[in-house]
Amino acid sequence: MILANSNINLKSQFNIFTQLLYILLIVAAACLFYKYLESQALKHSAALFIGIPVFMSISLASISNIKHITLTVMTGLTAGLIASFLYLKEGSFCVPMTAPLFLISGFIISFSFVKLRQSNFTNPGYLLPVIVLAFLSFEGINNFTSIARTQTVSVTKDVYLSSYEIKQALSKNTQIIDIPALLSYGFPQPNKVTGSGINIGDRRSIYFSGGEGLPGTAVFEITKLTSDSIEYSLINDSSHISHWLNWKTSRVSWQEIAAGKTRVSWSINYDRKLDPFWYFGPIEKLAVNLAAETLLNNVISPKS
Repeated sequence: MILANSNINLKSQFNIFTQLLYILLIVAAACLFYKYLESQALKHSAALFIGIPVFMSISLASISNIKHITLTVMTGLTAGLIASFLYLKEGSFCVPMTAPLFLISGFIISFSFVKLRQSNFTNPGYLLPVIVLAFLSFEGINNFTSIARTQTVSVTKDVYLSSYEIKQALSKNTQIIDIPALLSYGFPQPNKVTGSGINIGDRRSIYFSGGEGLPGTAVFEITKLTSDSIEYSLINDSSHISHWLNWKTSRVSWQEIAAGKTRVSWSINYDRKLDPFWYFGPIEKLAVNLAAETLLNNVISPKS
């Protein structure tokens, strides 16, 4: 009896060791998949953010017994996220942002495989969610599969300033110091603004540091000017923000709605670079909306 129990324990330990080895091999394969996508300029596409968790989840579910499919898949995906942080050197902001997409994909696939195994493989319909996720992983790999990249966000605020005072505020070299908490973690921070004036050709250079990635500068130039609006166009962006989106234009417009009271709108036009659109679209729109509010609150200061 003792010998039998000993053999069972050894077999159990061997099975655990074998499964851990499989998990490590799958994580290593996912890292190679990442490097391939990076070499093909596809690391911003859904092939990474959905394709890799789909590949890992299917592989992990296939090697696990039915009782431990979900645990094995989630463990492997978590190990993959840790590897992306340590080995692939993805930033402290990117990993938490993409983790829900990885884990949700893994949960859906593990659920499908559990149901398929419970049906003794007699109901292939349980694989439909897996097929849908695999199909979604093609978004962004070329222009044909890219969806709604160009976006515009606009915020409006009523301030007790005249049109003349608005122009004066816009002509100054104003530093951005009041930054929302959501933009303070992980995002590059606007440490210094250089440039002034409100004439065609005048520029603003914003130096970003902090967050993840190397420091860099975004340069905007006034390209359109009317009596009640100014439009800045991006000239160059070497900041890490360019990994997530491409700034295009930033437009400030104003209209006096009462004596000494003006309605000011700040609109930002940009191209989203991360796929899938249904996941990263709302996240980027929220971040750009906060950026527009930050510019409005810092540059257009109401009278005390």
